Amino acid sequence: MPSQSELLKALIDNTDSSAAVGADARQMQGTTEVGEEVVGNPVVVGGVVGGAVQVLPLVGLVAAVAAVAATGMLTLSDQGTTGRVLTINGVAFGIATSGQTLGGTIINRGVDETAFATNIAAVLNAHASPLVRAATYVVDTGVFTSVVITHDTPGAAGNAFTISTNDPNLTPSGATLTGGEDAVPAVYGVVVDNSGVEALLEEMVGLLEDIKTNTTPA
Repeated sequence: MPSQSELLKALIDNTDSSAAVGADARQMQGTTEVGEEVVGNPVVVGGVVGGAVQVLPLVGLVAAVAAVAATGMLTLSDQGTTGRVLTINGVAFGIATSGQTLGGTIINRGVDETAFATNIAAVLNAHASPLVRAATYVVDTGVFTSVVITHDTPGAAGNAFTISTNDPNLTPSGATLTGGEDAVPAVYGVVVDNSGVEALLEEMVGLLEDIKTNTTPA
């Protein structure tokens, strides 16, 4: 962020046109990290107080938005189908009547959809592959029995996490997780009415011309 004196000098050196002042004014914008407070950053906004150029702190224009994790769902209509496969982010898990072990690639079909969902979540959460462990799996027995999948790293990259199966009793919400969004930093600057930007710049040009004529900037 330029200092107050650097901003003032840049503005004074470019008072031959509104466009030039506008270009320098845009340099006063910046971004913050998510949740960072914007305080104590002076910027020239025009007006003369006691013979000096008036300065005001920057004011937030757009609040920061936190990243959102990608999510998806496996909806179950019955117990699993023996011999079918559930593939999670490229890792295949066989569905069987028995043989399930935590950390393995066999998921027991269970006696009903709730038991099947419980087995899916248990096996996937315990698996060692980073491709599978990139997400968390939670059983939901609300309106439909399902396994909710949430990517552990918020952001758009989670939307590439894939889900597929050939089990007719198991329906993925889509080919990939969805809804992941990257964080958006706060944008801050001088708050002005867009309809009055040209008038503001013209006023600034006039004020700076007066300063050049009547004073010597420090």
